[in-house]
Amino acid sequence: MVLGNISSDEDLAVLEAMREHEHEIVREQAAWAIARMAERFAVS
Repeated sequence: MVLGNISSDEDLAVLEAMREHEHEIVREQAAWAIARMAERFAVS
């Protein structure tokens, strides 16, 4: 969740990898963070 709020574009690779994690909650949080980053960077 933190990466979605304060991340930079360098963190995107980590989040993309986490989308394949074995635990659903990790996958969901990674997807949320990626979406949040997209919103933040689109506005910036």
